[in-house]
Amino acid sequence: MISMLSRRQRANGHGRSVVVDRTAESSEVSCGESDPKSGVPPGSGRRAGKSHPDEVAYEAQEPRRRRRHRARRFALHPAAFSQGGFSMKESWGVVTASRLNLRPEPSTQRPPVASLPRGARIELLERLGSWYRIRSGELEGYVHGDFVRLLESEPAAGFLRERPELAAVALEAPEDRRLKARPAASARERQLARTWNRAGGLLAALAELVQMDPGVALAVLSVESSGAGLLGGRMTIRFENHVFWREWGKANEAAFDAHFRFDSARPWTGHVFRPEPGAPWRSVHGDQEAEWRVFEFAAKLSEAAAKRSISMGAAQIMGFNFARIGYDSVLAMFDAFAAGLRAQIVGLFDFIKGPGTDSALLEALRRGKFAEFAAGYNGPALAAQYAARLERDLELFRRLARS
Repeated sequence: MISMLSRRQRANGHGRSVVVDRTAESSEVSCGESDPKSGVPPGSGRRAGKSHPDEVAYEAQEPRRRRRHRARRFALHPAAFSQGGFSMKESWGVVTASRLNLRPEPSTQRPPVASLPRGARIELLERLGSWYRIRSGELEGYVHGDFVRLLESEPAAGFLRERPELAAVALEAPEDRRLKARPAASARERQLARTWNRAGGLLAALAELVQMDPGVALAVLSVESSGAGLLGGRMTIRFENHVFWREWGKANEAAFDAHFRFDSARPWTGHVFRPEPGAPWRSVHGDQEAEWRVFEFAAKLSEAAAKRSISMGAAQIMGFNFARIGYDSVLAMFDAFAAGLRAQIVGLFDFIKGPGTDSALLEALRRGKFAEFAAGYNGPALAAQYAARLERDLELFRRLARS
């Protein structure tokens, strides 16, 4: 369930930030792993385990004010254009190193002018041997090709819910891409096949837009939803008493205490409700009928606060995250999610991607770094288990697709 994740998202560095180094000494060298899908041009000489001085380990600790002042276009070395390079059609790449030095010439002889974070989107202007001349925002310079993965097109900016092609594409998988589970298939395989057949048309379109394996998109949805919210009927919700306390109860303490309780030491537990004073306390959770009964009661006290206090839809996104996925109000988010599965799925990937062209979470999924994704998405405590579920579902999808 997605709840207090926006803080983690900010910590993971969304956006296309560029950090400027004042001196070469402000960065340390680290050995990076070899990425077989990095799109390294021929002749780059990259070998697994071999370090390169342009893969740097950490961000220069320069004051933000000074970084902003120095983050501007700089003069390129004039010799850069006389080394037999050739022009490229407009294309794009993504940084795969933890940080990648941006240099004023295609060599390591001069200090870097900036460093680019992992996942940064760059425009490829020219290739010179194993180097690329690139543009990133207002900066231009050279990066080593060992640490750039090529992309087929410019990444999509803005919220996915605003993309007209996602509104127009068929939700279900086309007939020639539907999955059929074998008679001896496991329950998980059958669930994955049902989920893909129900939403594979949209998942494939989403995967193409964000440049992700569609099997990974299915795995993320399946692990997050566990099949909930996918079979029609009323939208799946979960009412959170402690969130309703924060959103409404603190300002209306007596009314809240008459109807709602939760464990103050572990506020996500002990959720009980009674419709009137003197009635027996009953658990809020257990089935959807109970969840909706409590939610509808709370909505009579404050509709907006009640909707901010529920998780909604297949991926169970909390209502208070409405702006994080591109809605002007929680009421608009609720109406869109209640209308059907399409908005629920797009909302999940808007949460992962954000409004920019990229995010650290999205890049981790693209690279198959599921433990990195899980740690940033749900926290480090259960990252290994979450990553294992993603890997399992991806492998099951591939097995189903081959059969």
